[in-house]
Amino acid sequence: MSDITTADVRAELEAWLEENWDPDLTVLQWWQRLYEDRWSSPAMPVEAGGRGYGRDLTSEVSTVLAEANVVGPPTGL
Repeated sequence: MSDITTADVRAELEAWLEENWDPDLTVLQWWQRLYEDRWSSPAMPVEAGGRGYGRDLTSEVSTVLAEANVVGPPTGL
């Protein structure tokens, strides 16, 4: 995992958003897309549905989502 940079994460997520974001989706549909492609909880281990990212990479995911003005993943329980 250490070979992945914040620039890599940014490029991958920006490309993914270009393909997947649709303002006409319901929040539930959008959250499902985020979950299916492991963007909703990137710090979680891969085997738990995340990407296994550390703090810096997880922060970059949040930054890119915010900059794109898209609905972020659900928080809390």
